[in-house]
Amino acid sequence: MAKRISRSEWTNLAETFTEFFAGLGVVNAENELLSFHSHSHHVQTGFSIHSDGLVNASMPLHGLQSKFEEFEFHPTGHLIICHAEASTYTYKVPDVLLTNRRQRS
Repeated sequence: MAKRISRSEWTNLAETFTEFFAGLGVVNAENELLSFHSHSHHVQTGFSIHSDGLVNASMPLHGLQSKFEEFEFHPTGHLIICHAEASTYTYKVPDVLLTNRRQRS
C-alpha cells in the first residue's frame, strides 16, 4: 500500500525512507538530509531529499534536481512519486538492486 508523506512530517518521512531503501545500498537519515546511494559494484543510482524539499535523483541515463512537497512511497512497485504544486517525478529502484536484496534475505 502506498504511503504519502509531507516533508513537514520529517521524522515519519525519514523512517519510511530508511525502510524503503533498506538492504539496497547506503542509507543516511539526518536532520536536514535523507540519502540513498547504491553500492559501487551495482548499478549507480542515488536519491536524496533535503529538508527544504529539494530532491536529487540520479540514474544511469538521467538526473534530476527539483523541489517537492510530498513523497509517495510504493513498496510493491518500488517507486517514490514526488509531488509539487505543478509537477511530479517518479523514481524507480532498479531491478538489479531488488534482485540483490532478495538474494541476501
